[in-house]
Amino acid sequence: MFLPQLDSALGWIDTAAGKTERRDARHLVLVTDTLYADAAFLVHHFISRCLRIDTPPSSSGTSFRPVSRKDVTAKASKKILSENSWSVLVVATSRTISAIDVIQRRMGSNLNQLRDAGSFSELDLFEQNDAGWIDIESRIDDLSLKISEHAEKRKNGDSTNGRLCIIVDDLSAMLFSGASVSALLRFVIHSKRMVDQSDGLLVLRLHTDDTSTADLELIALSQMLKHMSDVHLETLELKTGSTQDVHGEVSVKTGSKVAGPGPVHQTFHYRIQDTKVHFFPRGYADVRQ
Repeated sequence: MFLPQLDSALGWIDTAAGKTERRDARHLVLVTDTLYADAAFLVHHFISRCLRIDTPPSSSGTSFRPVSRKDVTAKASKKILSENSWSVLVVATSRTISAIDVIQRRMGSNLNQLRDAGSFSELDLFEQNDAGWIDIESRIDDLSLKISEHAEKRKNGDSTNGRLCIIVDDLSAMLFSGASVSALLRFVIHSKRMVDQSDGLLVLRLHTDDTSTADLELIALSQMLKHMSDVHLETLELKTGSTQDVHGEVSVKTGSKVAGPGPVHQTFHYRIQDTKVHFFPRGYADVRQ
């Protein structure tokens, strides 16, 4: 499920040597979605893309080429770690880690092996505690501390795997659980500081169904994150209603502060088929795909 349109927006360029390089420092990606246009497929795209950043896309640009990760021993783990220039840390709030494991395995990534290799790890915001209840803002502070420890461990490790991708899925669950907008912004700023240290990437997912209503906190958080982001990906349902061949549309916007010729705004229709996502210009769906 390599998506060349997203690679272009992020400044990821395929080289003649078959590698993928980042040409622009675009460190914060905001993904917004709605109930009827779920952006989970974009979250999984970023997980797999960063874990396989040195794997070039297929000629069709739509599916992953599997990477062999068999028989992971301590020595093999170090080899995998040195071959991959990224590590991924997922902060889970809206879905279980086991659900992420299942989908990534279908996409060709064995997260258990990648955990052993040190390339993948996760933090669960709503992990059970002995008290049976959660002080949400204290838990967010704990997450920030664990992210700092993770980044420091990566920086001081004996491997060349230095770039960190943090994926938060999703911030709206924290807000709806009682966290204040100011606490969430502190968490975002801290996480971005951690990825900036390694020229990494921070991906934030936010549900925006209620921004047209009186949820002033969600509106404020959404607007602030849009202002902070380098790239904004927005999934929306079709204005004409859903169809069998088109599941929704994705808007790709780059902020005015991003290095380059200026803001970019593209909109694509998409169709999800098992572990693949097809992108195409509006009005040009190929039903044979």
